Amino acid sequence: MARQPLDVRMAARSESFRIRLNSISPALRGRFSKFSTIEKVFYISIASAAILMAVAIVFVRMKTLEITTATNQMRLEMATTQTQITQYNQQLQDLESSGKVGTVATKSGMSISGATNVVKSSK
Repeated sequence: MARQPLDVRMAARSESFRIRLNSISPALRGRFSKFSTIEKVFYISIASAAILMAVAIVFVRMKTLEITTATNQMRLEMATTQTQITQYNQQLQDLESSGKVGTVATKSGMSISGATNVVKSSK
């Protein structure tokens, strides 16, 4: 018998893709009851191991995603902090180069000598 191509009318039938539970269950039950105890334990242990592996894979993927998110957040914080440090250094350079510190110091009655005691920290 040749297979008929799948069309919309065939898909619209109510029983076209449904598998009746009562038609499969006795076949599986009969086949499973023919197995020996050792075979049953073997197949059940394989199914249990497959389920356990699936759960473990999901857990590992969730942890990987969590670590990736935390890493990206830390990188963002580091970039923000680095930007702030760069801005502060730029402000310091602007103050030193334009002589504003010297002007304020002379108005306050202080004198600026060669700035030998100033140590600038850098990263």
